[in-house]
Amino acid sequence: MSWWARLLDRLTGADVDEPDTALEEAPAATSRSDEPQVFECQTCFKVFESKQPGALCPECDSPDVIALSR
Repeated sequence: MSWWARLLDRLTGADVDEPDTALEEAPAATSRSDEPQVFECQTCFKVFESKQPGALCPECDSPDVIALSR
């Protein structure tokens, strides 16, 4: 039952005790291990992607980077 249908039921006085099954059946999260991670260099502030966890900045070769994605 959609949000609008529940609101309309409340306004008309209909019974709204029926559970919303669309919200209960959320799909499971998929693993994205094959996608590159996003990093930000703290020296030149360039944002870049890399598949290596200990990436160096491609602009200035600085190891001072922060992972922006998991």
